[in-house]
Amino acid sequence: MAFSFRRKIRSFWSDTAANMTLTLGLASSVLLAAAGGAIDFARWTLMKSEMQTHLDAAVLAGTQKLSETKGDQAAALKVATDYFAAAVKGQPDLADNTVVFKINQTGTGVISEGNANIETSLLNVVGISKFPLLQKSEADLGNTSGAAIGNLEIALVLDVTGSMCADGTGPCSSGSKFTALKTSANNLIDAVVWADQSTYTSRVSVIPFNTAIRVGPDGGGSAMMASLTNLPATWTGWYRSCISGYSTTTTEGQPDWVCTQEGPAKMPVQPIIPCVTGRYINANSDPFDQTDDAPGAGKWFLANDGSRAYASDDSSDTPMTSGLGALPNDLSTAWNYGDDGFCWKTTPANQIMPLSSDKSALKSKIDGLVAQGATSGQLGISFGWFSISPRWTNIWPAASAPGSYADLTTTNASGGPKLRKIAVFMTDGVFNSYRGWVEETMKPTFADEARNMCKAMKDAGVEIYTIGYELDALPAADRDRAKDVLKDCGSDIAHFYDSIDAQKLATAFADIASAINGGVGGIRLTR
Repeated sequence: MAFSFRRKIRSFWSDTAANMTLTLGLASSVLLAAAGGAIDFARWTLMKSEMQTHLDAAVLAGTQKLSETKGDQAAALKVATDYFAAAVKGQPDLADNTVVFKINQTGTGVISEGNANIETSLLNVVGISKFPLLQKSEADLGNTSGAAIGNLEIALVLDVTGSMCADGTGPCSSGSKFTALKTSANNLIDAVVWADQSTYTSRVSVIPFNTAIRVGPDGGGSAMMASLTNLPATWTGWYRSCISGYSTTTTEGQPDWVCTQEGPAKMPVQPIIPCVTGRYINANSDPFDQTDDAPGAGKWFLANDGSRAYASDDSSDTPMTSGLGALPNDLSTAWNYGDDGFCWKTTPANQIMPLSSDKSALKSKIDGLVAQGATSGQLGISFGWFSISPRWTNIWPAASAPGSYADLTTTNASGGPKLRKIAVFMTDGVFNSYRGWVEETMKPTFADEARNMCKAMKDAGVEIYTIGYELDALPAADRDRAKDVLKDCGSDIAHFYDSIDAQKLATAFADIASAINGGVGGIRLTR
């Protein structure tokens, strides 16, 4: 009897253990599938957006080529195919890529056919091995002549501050964040600068900004500085020199020097430093300048140290009465001249580039940018405007002279506007600098100045796109202020892009390029 009972007990536990093992096995499969589904879905969502952006950009590039070559279909298909192949090269999870490009039935655009899949990692346990990535993409010229319907002037205003670097201070010329900006900006150049400029022109200016705006190379740029500040090319005099001290940095890697002992020194011939830091009509009472008036009497720009020493303290023509450095008992402390004319606030690579249709030169300028320093965004916005303002025609080289505001409302032979003026402004931070220095407490003032400048630009007929890059990484107050400024600056809310990461940044630039071409050459996505 006892033996029989023990055998039944063992049989019960054996059956129960088997059932439990089966149940746990099934539960584990379900849990694994659920976890794997979440992981694979996240990967699919990110890659689907990225791949669709590449596909859309490829058909736009091919259709642009169709326009430039007056209908060369082979050339258009090669551009689309090469663009997409380069964009997806090195994607380890891409499977079954059957994408091909064709000319649409009307011969006015490029379309995509086929698809590509992403391989799953954990969903294989429930028999799901891949996800489809793409939908059909098609672009069309709209105007079947293949000709653009107006001239373009685009100011590309780019944040090159230290926060664009991996360490948050810089200087740097690459890194995941900064490299993504350069790639996205170059793609825009490819899309909006046409190879055929014979009938209508498309020109772009590149305005890098950080703590200052550089207008010439170290030791050069004296002619431009004279036209902007009315300061002579060189200075010689007595200077309150630092005998001993140490170097330090401030916000976003802004270089600074702490002097522990000073003494008089007679300085030899010093070339002007080729950087400007804003325009402030009267440092004691009047507001910031918010116009596109050309520099001149009472409207001069401030030089490297935030003044116009040795001519004046501000943008006016009121002469300085002390600190001129002409005598040993009237020492100068100004920093607008220096050995070799060296501008330490921003590197020679960041010199602004006025309007140009030289695609290679524009892309070379973008590729060479170096990030460092603080964020004088309102200064960047203003120089973006100046680069396309007809009031600055005599400041820029003849080939870079902006067109008239009257052309914005004049219809040309194609039935479109004779000219469009567009500013594309990208920043990753809140504005915290003016007159060449970091002033964290004045952020609200800088935000208001930027808003007023943008309003004046829009009132003049300039269309403004704004892009915030990884703004969610900022402290909450700075993030909210930065987003509010960019929303207000854009022509409307649809002109503001909140780019939370590098992929969203690429999408923003591609979308802006598509919108610009759609408004000028009729090229648009039609899927």
